[in-house]
Amino acid sequence: MDGATEPTWTYSRRPPQPDPPRQPTGSPLLTLLRPLPLLLRVQG
Repeated sequence: MDGATEPTWTYSRRPPQPDPPRQPTGSPLLTLLRPLPLLLRVQG
């Protein structure tokens, strides 16, 4: 059963791919909080 375990081994060896830098539509809160540090820097 060496051929059955080989795909799993190569899959686990592959490094995880980073998420693409796109805005998820399900989190409007994250979009609102993103410019917060910039606004605080301008005021302070």
